Amino acid sequence: MKVSVRFYQRLREIVGTERIMVSLNAESTPTIGTVVAELLARHPDLREHLSSVRYAKNGEFADPKCSVNDGDIVDVMPPFSGG
Repeated sequence: MKVSVRFYQRLREIVGTERIMVSLNAESTPTIGTVVAELLARHPDLREHLSSVRYAKNGEFADPKCSVNDGDIVDVMPPFSGG
């Protein structure tokens, strides 16, 4: 199973790209948290930023316990500011 992950702002700089594909074990029930664990294995520098990020699955805000399916898009977004 493959999930596309998109990054924004500072997170994009840390990862070095706007989007990556993550392959997950389809025998379990993967979640956004599973995706995050895979991201941390590849990019440990993300850890310090994850306490304040928001996640979305296919354009809808979601929490780390939300399940993911093959072909889903997960957005990892830092806090936004502005007015």
